[in-house]
Amino acid sequence: MISLQQAKLLEMLPPSLVSDPQVQALSTALDQALQALPALLNGARMLSDISEQPEAMLDSLAWQFHVDEYQGSYALEIKRQLIAQSVYIHQHRGTPAAVQAVISIIFGPGAVLQEWFDYAGDPYHFRILCPSSPAPWSDSDIHDQIVALINRAKNVRSVMDALLVSTEIDRPIYVGGAVLVSKYIEVVQHG
Repeated sequence: MISLQQAKLLEMLPPSLVSDPQVQALSTALDQALQALPALLNGARMLSDISEQPEAMLDSLAWQFHVDEYQGSYALEIKRQLIAQSVYIHQHRGTPAAVQAVISIIFGPGAVLQEWFDYAGDPYHFRILCPSSPAPWSDSDIHDQIVALINRAKNVRSVMDALLVSTEIDRPIYVGGAVLVSKYIEVVQHG
């Protein structure tokens, strides 16, 4: 079997076409393009194997796919998800689906986008409910980056009212009490 890199179109053509100079030129040009094809196909496979890519490659892919507000300081898993979802987010930008995709990447699948009619807010407002505190996003600069990511995904007229993060603590609760009984005696000396 002949591999794609070793194949020559002139060798596959019938003798009546091989002698034509235009066919020879076209075959030579197509041979060069076909020999470059496997390298391009390996590059396309990068997206399907994004979980296996090194961090340096992720930074290059983020630039290539125009990942909004991408930072090298993001956690590795966040980088992978932002790159994998970038095409979807770009295609749906300006819709609640794009905002939901962004917050699911940042806060996990439990994050919910609530539109104004779901919580009696002002028209075209929304808020985000997150089930737990996002550990990699605790810095105030990171908070600004989160808001920037959400602003890039939402439509221009919508306004984010709140980013509500709830934390559940699974610890026993102890309640204590004390009773104090005392008598107040005032001693006054006259004299």
